[in-house]
Amino acid sequence: MGLLYCFWRRTTRPSKIVLALVFAFVGLGMFYWELWDIPWHREHTELNEDDATDVDHDPWDRVINKRAQAPLRPLQRSCPQQSQKSIPVSRYCSTEKSLEDCYRTLMPIFHKKVSWVFLGDESMGNIPYFLSLQWPVKNLTISTRRNPCQNLAYYGLAPPDTGWKEPNPDLGEGPIGIGMKRHFCMDCRKCWNVAMESGPTDQDLSVEYLVVEYARDVSLQSRTTTTTQQTVAYYLGQKQSRPSVCVASAGINDAAIQPLVPEEIYIQNVDKYLGLLQRTCEYVIWIGLHAVVENENLVVQKNCHLETWNDAMIELIKKRNYRNVFFVDIFERSFHSDFEFPTRLGKKFYASLSRLFKSLIAGPDILIA
Repeated sequence: MGLLYCFWRRTTRPSKIVLALVFAFVGLGMFYWELWDIPWHREHTELNEDDATDVDHDPWDRVINKRAQAPLRPLQRSCPQQSQKSIPVSRYCSTEKSLEDCYRTLMPIFHKKVSWVFLGDESMGNIPYFLSLQWPVKNLTISTRRNPCQNLAYYGLAPPDTGWKEPNPDLGEGPIGIGMKRHFCMDCRKCWNVAMESGPTDQDLSVEYLVVEYARDVSLQSRTTTTTQQTVAYYLGQKQSRPSVCVASAGINDAAIQPLVPEEIYIQNVDKYLGLLQRTCEYVIWIGLHAVVENENLVVQKNCHLETWNDAMIELIKKRNYRNVFFVDIFERSFHSDFEFPTRLGKKFYASLSRLFKSLIAGPDILIA
């Protein structure tokens, strides 16, 4: 430091100015490059660093190099012989070959419906996200709290006076992740409700994403409801006009609950959830389960088990014969799609699926592939 001081004292004033500019340039340059290490979106949450290590943690992060390895895809399953599933003639479509089947099935009913609600976990959230990128009308207004612990406040409901009630494994209830540690938070640390609306000069159009991670869970209890599913149905029922279409899915997270949820319990939970939605929404589109990339050490879910649940869900809809409920089967298609993680389909899959919904919202002038 003494040598630097002496050097500075002996330097002329013009040289001092030049040196100061050099130091400032170097300092600003270092700051500029550090900016790129800052995430573009930084959500406000109450989670501390210890919680963050548990939230949305995936052990595959350490063993998958996305650039070096081939894309993740499930292996074709070898399941015990099952009876031939009975597929409903109407109100059912499959994406096994293309989206054309679903487009033809859904278009006559859902053409240019103005109010859409998507309910599901992080994967379901991809559909409204891609819709926002290709918004079919001119103006777009987005409102959200950007906090996985504020979804109950989004609904305008107060927590129960008696406190948060633990999930009952005998009822196949979630949550099983961070929601167990941080009450009224979601298991997914980047999942929050989002409302999107067109501008006043455009045609009326609203798309909403509501986080529902299980067929039955107690993450979002309130003074008037005991499950997240009841909370969501109550919120939708308070709207001035019922939603035109509710698009829902649940089961992948339910299949991770231990001890394993029996099929009859899962179907019972879906039946109650679906009953709430079909009474609250004008129409319901239920998106079936997808496969997973099985691994004995890292993945609890099994494809044979998921396929059984998926088929049972189809049978349930056929049995109930709800006139306003449709089923989109993605199970077979998922075996030929890339995965981000063993239990999560890649963005490309949902970008493609979102084109189906954009075509329904905007009209029949979009090419479906």
